[in-house]
Amino acid sequence: MRPLLACTVLVAAMLLGGCVGENPDVGMAKPAFDLIPIPSFPIEADHDHSKAEFHTGEANLVHVAYQSGYGTGTSAELPAEQGFSELAVRDGLAFLGRRGGPDGGFVIFDVKDPAAPKRLGDFNGLANYDVESTYDNKYVFYVSQYLNNQQPSSIPPRGPGDFPRGIHVIDITDPTQPEDVNFFLVPTRGAHTLTYFRTESGRELVAAQSYDFVPDPSLGLPVPGLGISPAAERVMLFDFVRTPAPRLELISTYEKHELPPLNEFFPHDVAIQVHPVTHQLLMYVAYWDLGAFIVDITDPAQPKEISRLTDFSPSKLSQVHLAAPAEDLIAGRHITVTEPELGGASPETGQFTLFDTTDPAHPQRLGFWTLPGQLQNDEGTRFSPHNFEVEGGRLYLAHYHAGVWVVDVSTLERLQQPQALAYVQPHEERSTYSGDSSNVWTALYDDGYIYASDIATGLYVFQYAGDVQAPDGSTPMNH
Repeated sequence: MRPLLACTVLVAAMLLGGCVGENPDVGMAKPAFDLIPIPSFPIEADHDHSKAEFHTGEANLVHVAYQSGYGTGTSAELPAEQGFSELAVRDGLAFLGRRGGPDGGFVIFDVKDPAAPKRLGDFNGLANYDVESTYDNKYVFYVSQYLNNQQPSSIPPRGPGDFPRGIHVIDITDPTQPEDVNFFLVPTRGAHTLTYFRTESGRELVAAQSYDFVPDPSLGLPVPGLGISPAAERVMLFDFVRTPAPRLELISTYEKHELPPLNEFFPHDVAIQVHPVTHQLLMYVAYWDLGAFIVDITDPAQPKEISRLTDFSPSKLSQVHLAAPAEDLIAGRHITVTEPELGGASPETGQFTLFDTTDPAHPQRLGFWTLPGQLQNDEGTRFSPHNFEVEGGRLYLAHYHAGVWVVDVSTLERLQQPQALAYVQPHEERSTYSGDSSNVWTALYDDGYIYASDIATGLYVFQYAGDVQAPDGSTPMNH
């Protein structure tokens, strides 16, 4: 039996037996597992990256569940070359994007019991690059984009199979029967990411980011890197309006118009937050080679840029893919973390940089973290960082082929010198997929569990071994 599955059996038995947090008379003082040190060189690179059996590295993460979203949930039931993308989890539901195979759209899971995710339904649409749900789980937003020659489009459509791209609004009041209720066309080839945020007053905002590496020639737009076109590279801020019919109403746009000597600059992703110190409604914009920008959207109709993050030393790269703030203060400070995405060969594997943004107008760099071991990114996005979040003094991050990582940033010392706590390379067997295995798109934390989407195989649920508690008097297990 594989070590991960052995852990699964133990944790599932604890969960189903009710010994984790259900009985107030049972002490919870001891962890169920002894934690082990992260190896100095945890990720192997000299082998066939498509073979799951070569990618079983793990430390301090307990495998809780796996679900493919097809049939009974095994990887053997996946259609040939079907792939996955973004993941969102809210109030007992999980939404897993699909792309790169016969199915797009997304799958809906019931994860009220994280140890036994249940497929409720799916929406079969265009290839999905990002997905979010509303606060009440009544609507899902997802974005479609022309990228990597998937379902090629032109505007207007010119023939069968030629589809416009943009933002899709799906009613999931009945999650077994999702219904397409609104579409916002995004020139020239759709949107890549989106963010949903509900204000204290109940206003529902959506930010969507678009870019085109190769715009439709018929539109006469410049190629990114040689110029910039607000029609193709911008942040769009919307109100989501529910009555009399659900729809997106454009409020404003935010884009840069400088022409620096850089290869690429475009808004890749956005995080939105009410700053816990200044109480401003802020938007954190990852703008690739331009760095990251903090933008005040207290009035969403008039975005106001207040600072810029550019010090990513000692890394020589910008390529900012995501800039995300912590929800709560860490060591009395407000923290924002940035990371790049690597799209080709690089001597680096990508650096997470931590900033003190307690005063968002005057950010200060604190520290950084990179994968342990002397790895380089040999091609494509193989060992690149991807999506992550900052929660409870930890980074929960996806590192493509390097897997899922948990990193401690809970004290000032750790903010300056983060320390890896756990990692795993998801490795369900898959014979009908030719890409890397593992290949993790997103890792996020929700209510004690770590959820991850693997491009090759689907949805995983893990738990940090240091958080799994055992009753008093039990003996910790090695893991």
